Amino acid sequence: MGRDQSPLIASREPVDLDWDFTEGVLNIVAQEGTVLRLSLATEDGIELDGQPVMCESAGERLHAIDVPAGRHRLTGAAPAPGRLALLAATLRERVEPALRERAENGDRAAPPAVTSTEPMARTLAADVGGAVADIEVIYTGGEVLVAAASGDVAVVLDAGGDAVRHLKADADIRVMRWWPEAGLLLVGCVDDRVIAYDLDGQRRWDFSSEMDPEFAASGKSWWFKSSGHEGIFGLHTGVFLDGESQCFVGSASTLEIIDHEGALIERLPMYWGDVRQFTLIDDPEGGRSLLAARWPNGFDTLAILSNQTLDPSPRGFRGVPEGHTFINGWTAMNRVRTLYKDLDGDGTREVVSGINGTWNRVTVWSADGTALHNAHSVPALRASARTCPTWTSRTSTLTGGSRSWWRSPKASSLRLTMSVVSCGPVRLLERRPFCGA
Repeated sequence: MGRDQSPLIASREPVDLDWDFTEGVLNIVAQEGTVLRLSLATEDGIELDGQPVMCESAGERLHAIDVPAGRHRLTGAAPAPGRLALLAATLRERVEPALRERAENGDRAAPPAVTSTEPMARTLAADVGGAVADIEVIYTGGEVLVAAASGDVAVVLDAGGDAVRHLKADADIRVMRWWPEAGLLLVGCVDDRVIAYDLDGQRRWDFSSEMDPEFAASGKSWWFKSSGHEGIFGLHTGVFLDGESQCFVGSASTLEIIDHEGALIERLPMYWGDVRQFTLIDDPEGGRSLLAARWPNGFDTLAILSNQTLDPSPRGFRGVPEGHTFINGWTAMNRVRTLYKDLDGDGTREVVSGINGTWNRVTVWSADGTALHNAHSVPALRASARTCPTWTSRTSTLTGGSRSWWRSPKASSLRLTMSVVSCGPVRLLERRPFCGA
């Protein structure tokens, strides 16, 4: 609305709208047919779903357009500049007193969140002596163990929460990975080393990570280990080259692939940022691709490394489906986890990724990177300089549909916050307080 209370846009029936004023593109989702009244700069060149559309006069400076039920895209719909300026002035007038009220009441506690369900019961609790850097679940021989890294020690707990092993590294541990094919627990440390332990607690081998030579020769020293990017940021394992399982090590703009004895197979540049998350998928060409996320980063794309080419340059899995607004930002967003799961039960697995930072969303893509579904969440004021590297997630089937859980440990506690998301299309079902491991 402008100051004269004449609308910028109005609808006879409820609709969902996303209007890009700069591009003149209006995305419409109408549950039933309606008439939109818009204040437009011109009625020339307006198209609905690629077809010219007639605009009828609907009062002073307003144009009426018939819109059938369904999802539609109106192009050439630039808003009238004067009406847009009035809207901006009105919003400014309303924001200023709201900011004053917020400043006056800033110390007032927010009302407690209301949930419809009881918190889940805690099943495991343990004091590991300090802040928890990472948690890894070990499945072996019918036994389930939990490894929790704190400082330079990985504490291995049994199902009752009792410590059965204390694995001491040479520096603080940042990430861990259980490698089932090799029977090894891997720990990545801030001193650029990966250490492999067997289940008896014996150190089997060490691997020292180095920056890729091509990356080191780039001269972009602000991305170097010496500029605060030291240490191991990501560990993953899985079948990739020659039908064998390898380990993937992520560090400063560098990916290293090593075998089960800790020997280097490949060292590749992965511009720009600390490589910290991996997902293996079946690519459309019949091979395997390793998806790698970085944080901090330039843009929050996933690097796509095919086992057929080992070319580290392709990027993707970032866009949104038609009808959704794509929110961009330089080193403003990161991936909390990327999954490769059959979310809709059709026998084909999809890629689903949680993204947070300046803007927050969950997006689903096909294996070739085509965006299928998207759910925007609330924006943040800014991207955090440090984000929690230990987000984990699981998918399962509940009440006939697939669900994804997204959870993040906090500080030294094993208490977790859980959100339940349905995919296909993606939508938030509920958010629960959750404790336990």
